[in-house]
Amino acid sequence: MTALMVAAGRGFFGTVEQLLNMGANVSAVSSNDWTALDWARKFEQHDVVELLETHMYALMCPYESLAVFIICILPWMAALACSKVLTQQALLWSSFP
Repeated sequence: MTALMVAAGRGFFGTVEQLLNMGANVSAVSSNDWTALDWARKFEQHDVVELLETHMYALMCPYESLAVFIICILPWMAALACSKVLTQQALLWSSFP
């Protein structure tokens, strides 16, 4: 059992927040295969559940806002799509004598 699990189960919001900021592993499991999120849910620590879920989402999706996604990701996706179209057109034109 980790410090994060204990703090989550007991509802120590500030401690959980501090542990997360220090890099605590939210995926760690105890001997009964529970994570800190499971402990917080079991003991109905709703604020801690929300904090852990938000933190886990941020780890999976590092783009904090739609603006960052639009500015950083969409141009790359558009360039990739254009390169595929150009490659297909080149193949089509190369098939003509």
